[in-house]
Amino acid sequence: MRAAHRWCAMTPVDPRRNIFGALRLALAVTVVVAHSFPLGYGHSSPWYSASHGQTDLGSLAVLGFFAISGYLVTLSAARTHPARFAWHRILRIFPAFWVALVVTAFVFAPLALHHRSGAGGLSELHPGPTSYVTSNWWTQMRQYGVGDLLVETPYGALTGRSVFDGSLWSLRFELACYLALFVLAVLGTRRCLRLSVGVAAGLVAVASVLQWLPRDRYGTGPSPLPTPVLPLLGALDPSTAAPMTLAFAVGALVAVFPTQLAMGRWPALVALGIFAGTLEFGAFDVVGVPAFAYVILFLGSRAPAALRNVGTRTDISYGVYIYGFPIEQLLALNGVPAHGHLLYLGTSIALALVAGWISWQVVESRALRLKGWRPGRSPRTSPAGHPSVAVATAPGQQRCPATDPAGMM
Repeated sequence: MRAAHRWCAMTPVDPRRNIFGALRLALAVTVVVAHSFPLGYGHSSPWYSASHGQTDLGSLAVLGFFAISGYLVTLSAARTHPARFAWHRILRIFPAFWVALVVTAFVFAPLALHHRSGAGGLSELHPGPTSYVTSNWWTQMRQYGVGDLLVETPYGALTGRSVFDGSLWSLRFELACYLALFVLAVLGTRRCLRLSVGVAAGLVAVASVLQWLPRDRYGTGPSPLPTPVLPLLGALDPSTAAPMTLAFAVGALVAVFPTQLAMGRWPALVALGIFAGTLEFGAFDVVGVPAFAYVILFLGSRAPAALRNVGTRTDISYGVYIYGFPIEQLLALNGVPAHGHLLYLGTSIALALVAGWISWQVVESRALRLKGWRPGRSPRTSPAGHPSVAVATAPGQQRCPATDPAGMM
């Protein structure tokens, strides 16, 4: 009877007792694993062929990020003034991103140039390192390479391009989700976010169906929807934006409807079956994505308590994500994959973890100390732990909006 009760129990996600920090780190490492195949050997990422081109291991990890982000960031929007919410988002994304651009242009690029015998200086490369920083300043990623560096890597041979950090492509889509949530927070300043988030999620679902219906069941072909162009962020391809926005919307719905969208083992098993079925039979973008997002949120809410402290004080997942790709590229340039996949992958993960730790200690945690800053007021010197763990209310007792004096992520 007790076992049956555990299987049937439906429990809201507890914002204070989850392992989203550990799960985010696992997803970041998964991205490194997925990238090791195309970057080290010029092969497609796992699950691309098995899903009939609908997704792959790296894309699934990104969707997991969006589901978790939708949940955590929506909680922040519900408890924080919109202006402060926007400030927190800027601090969380841009400082580490800007530093990563500079490090790539003026550390990684010279290392790649040094690999060439008889090569000239950075100033002779076109487009150059300075252009790499200035062109990509707002996450639009107009320039992925520095000159023709890295074209001799397996990934360069596969694509015919110089690409230093292909992981950064997803950041502008996440910023677009933040912008949409900011607008909803402004509109919902005097009322609960439930209505606005619910309506927005419904519109996202409808748009996902509309961009999938005219194509075949595996989503092959161009999207029939127009491509929106946002200032600074540029054109957002609906075929790419729709799945990530849908995953984000699922997380947002779980945040504002914690009781109605509670987590349970049977629903998670059903969602897992639906997700697996869409990989084979199609409709992943409209059915598989929300099912996968539910599974991710379930895992984050029901996993072992021993993992709850991972990422609460030192969150290296973002740094692992943004530095894993260039690290793997440089290792591939130096022939490490030829010594075996395990050595290449293990070295890539180890170096990415170190880079993530340095990014957190030197850049991210210091930037997050400015969360309490206001014009004419000194920054608050609160600990820069994981900004999305501590909350003021229990599940089912969410009030919208309440101020967030602690400055949650």
